[in-house]
Amino acid sequence: MAVSLKYGANEINQQKKQETYEKTQTIVKQFQQEHGSLMCRDLLHLDLSNPDHLIKAKQENVFETRCSGLINAVVKDFLALEKP
Repeated sequence: MAVSLKYGANEINQQKKQETYEKTQTIVKQFQQEHGSLMCRDLLHLDLSNPDHLIKAKQENVFETRCSGLINAVVKDFLALEKP
């Protein structure tokens, strides 16, 4: 969503839409390469649809610790798009 907001995927201009798509794909591929997956269950080693795993995630404060680090990584990749 951030890439679309920044680079204008909502615009009618097809070239802008394509550029936004390409930037998004760059970030997605980089994240997957660095972290091995795009799926929460793989990244956290917990299946949050499993009630026991969800309880464990909350007990271990996973959302504030692991998730915030992963979000940080994506933001870093996004900001790197800005650099020449």
